[in-house]
Amino acid sequence: MAMIVPPVLKAREPSTQRQSVSASETASNASSGVDVINSHSAPAVVAEEVVLRYRNGRGLGPATLVVQPGSVLALMGPNGAGKTTLLRLLATRGRPSRGRIKWWGDPDPSHVWRQLGVSFDVPVEEERLTAAEAVYFWACQWIGESQRARKATSAILSQFGLSDVQHDLAGSFSFGMRRRLLLAAALVHSPGLALLDEPSSGLDPEGMVSLRRHIQKRCECGQTTIIASNDAPFVAGVATEVVFLNKGLVCGSGTPSALLEGLDLTTVAELTTGRPAVAEAWEGLAGVVAVSVSGMSSTVSYKGSSTLPLLVQHAHEQFGGVVSLSVREPDLSDCFLQLTGHSLNEKGAPA
Repeated sequence: MAMIVPPVLKAREPSTQRQSVSASETASNASSGVDVINSHSAPAVVAEEVVLRYRNGRGLGPATLVVQPGSVLALMGPNGAGKTTLLRLLATRGRPSRGRIKWWGDPDPSHVWRQLGVSFDVPVEEERLTAAEAVYFWACQWIGESQRARKATSAILSQFGLSDVQHDLAGSFSFGMRRRLLLAAALVHSPGLALLDEPSSGLDPEGMVSLRRHIQKRCECGQTTIIASNDAPFVAGVATEVVFLNKGLVCGSGTPSALLEGLDLTTVAELTTGRPAVAEAWEGLAGVVAVSVSGMSSTVSYKGSSTLPLLVQHAHEQFGGVVSLSVREPDLSDCFLQLTGHSLNEKGAPA
């Protein structure tokens, strides 16, 4: 449900009560929340044996996670793996049924609301406001002084390339521009911990550059960022650590470079065949290491220069020929495939 707000917003002291809001919600309406973070020496997040399962069995846990200040942690896993469930728990938007979470050593969610910046994968709803008004509204929720809120709004709009359109209505923006506005509103108060769900989704190239730069700046300032994303190139470019989730459990972790260096793969072929393929048929070919099949689309990881001709020959003999074929170097999605035998693109109920 869209939140109804006045068409023009004025600076005001934030409410002392927590609001239920949309798009770029953090869990705070405290009077100040910009400069409280960098003095912390404890881990930004410690989640110990956290469990939150739903009636259908999906959800999270038990999962243990330690996130250091100034790091960029990426959560990767298929739909239903538990990424969004974990983000919601870290954003204080739910309580685990077992286990506990600490933010900078503090287990009380009410003490950390103002230090969070949250952006879930939903569209901006303040369509009747200009870009500047929408972001300024959120700045006022965490920054008590109107002048500081205005400066923070101006700075974040500039960083995300929105200064030239700051007086345009948000409802007139393209999807990519709305995504930029969503991120700007979530990050305007320089939160100590940013929780970003699919932040690269729908961004245009300029927006991607702005997001990468902003995350890097946060890292340099000692601020922590946790992202949930299966965008392997984006994750490899920004994350200091990756955690793989599968069926609610942590199944692997490490720096992007360490995970890729440990990958026992050399090349990945992505094929579309004339008829649905069968994974077992690919797996029987010499040099094949890992396979993921969805209908007529197959992703085959292999070693050796002689394997590709075998794949093409087999496709013609068994699956109605090759409709399309691309070959690429392995990435983090292939690490996940090798670890679990499942593709990051497999469908499931949201966790």
